[in-house]
Amino acid sequence: MNKTINIKTSTLFLIAITIVILTLSSIHFIIRPTNRVIYTWKQTNDLSYKVPPPYYLSVVENDLDLSRFPGSFARRYYIYVGKDEGKPVYGYTIDHSFHEDINHINNIEGYIKESKVSWTEQGVEFEEKSGNKIFIPKEFINER
Repeated sequence: MNKTINIKTSTLFLIAITIVILTLSSIHFIIRPTNRVIYTWKQTNDLSYKVPPPYYLSVVENDLDLSRFPGSFARRYYIYVGKDEGKPVYGYTIDHSFHEDINHINNIEGYIKESKVSWTEQGVEFEEKSGNKIFIPKEFINER
């Protein structure tokens, strides 16, 4: 009888461990950063920081923001400035939340693509359609 209880207990324990591992793995794959580039703007060729052009500014999709759980599962984003046009590898990054108004929440990619980027001798400025601006000085760009 004792052997039967031990076998059932160890089987239940293995099942429980398997469920925990599968649950944690699923959560990881759901919330992990995608690092998908939403849109990229290329530096104008007439500017040269310490390194010859071009630099790129990209808006990149990050992980899920679980801070509003269970009410919302919005993606987080970051702005990347560096020499990489495709997937960001090495450069300056800054987390950025786009304003959640009802007009663009269902088309965040279209909203991001309507942003403007201005390259100047002082640095680069990212401006959303809403007017929200982020300025990144050239010293931050060159440090990376």
